[in-house]
Amino acid sequence: MKRVWLVLPDQLSIRMFFDAGIVDGLGERLGDRLAAVFLVSREEAAEWSARLGDIPVFFGDELTAAPGNRVASRLDARLDRRIGYHPLAIRLNHRHGFHLERMQPGHPNWMLDSDREGPLPRWGFLERAMQGWHFSGHRHIPPRLLETMRRECSALVLSNVQPRNAVPFLIAARRLRLPVIAHVASWDHTVGKGVISPHCDLYIVQNQVMEDDLSRYHDIGSERVRVTGWPQTDLFQRRRPRAAYDALLRRYGLDPSHPLVLVMGNTPTNTPYEGRFVERILSW
Repeated sequence: MKRVWLVLPDQLSIRMFFDAGIVDGLGERLGDRLAAVFLVSREEAAEWSARLGDIPVFFGDELTAAPGNRVASRLDARLDRRIGYHPLAIRLNHRHGFHLERMQPGHPNWMLDSDREGPLPRWGFLERAMQGWHFSGHRHIPPRLLETMRRECSALVLSNVQPRNAVPFLIAARRLRLPVIAHVASWDHTVGKGVISPHCDLYIVQNQVMEDDLSRYHDIGSERVRVTGWPQTDLFQRRRPRAAYDALLRRYGLDPSHPLVLVMGNTPTNTPYEGRFVERILSW
C-alpha cells in the first residue's frame, strides 16, 4: 500500500506537529494511509515514535545509508559543498543583506560561515543555475530511498521544508512527480535561513509576512501559499507531581524551595553571549 509520508526533520517542528495535534489529525483523516519518517537520531525520535501506535515508521538513516553508485554519491557531495545547500544560504544572505554583520569565516552556525560560500562569483545567472541543480530531480538519490518512495509513497508532508536533511526527499519526490506539502517552520520569518525549494505544491506559513517573503525572496507565488497562524502547544500544561519538579531543579544544582525565574533564550550557536546577559540581569 502506498502511504502519505510525514517527514519529520528536526525537533522543533516534530514537537509542534505532535503537541499541537497535527499528527493525530492526519492519523484520523488518513487512517492506515499515513507513515512517519524521522530524520533525527533514533534516540531523539524514541519519545515521539512511541506515540504513533500502529502508524508505520521509517528512519532517514536507513533510507539514505546505501549510496549505490559511490562515484556519483561522492561527486554529488562534492558539488553540494561548492554550489549546494550552504553556498546558496550564504549567497541568499549576501543578495538581500541578511545577517551581514554576523557572518564571519568559521562561524559555528554554518548558515553564517562565510567560508562556505563556495568558489563561484556572486553572479545572478550562476546562482540561479546553482539553485536549479540543488533542487533538481536529476541529482544523485540514494537508491534505497528512491525505490522505497517509488513503491510505498503517494505524497510528502514535511513538518519543516528548510533543513538540509530534507533535500534528498524533495528531489526524490520531484523525480517521481509526487505531490509535496511543505510547512515552513521559521518562527515568523523565512529570511537568512537558506533557500526554499520552489517545486512544492503547497506551502504552509504562519503569517502574511512569511507569505510575502516566499514571493520576494524565494519566487513562490501566493496561489500556492496558505497562512494558518502558528500551531499552539504548551510544554508546561501536562501535569506532573511536585517531586518530579524538585528532582529536575536539583539536577541543575538549584534549591526547589526558592522561586524559579525561567529565561527563554536561543541556542549558544546563535546567541553565544546570552548566558552573560542573564548573569548581568541577576547581578543588577
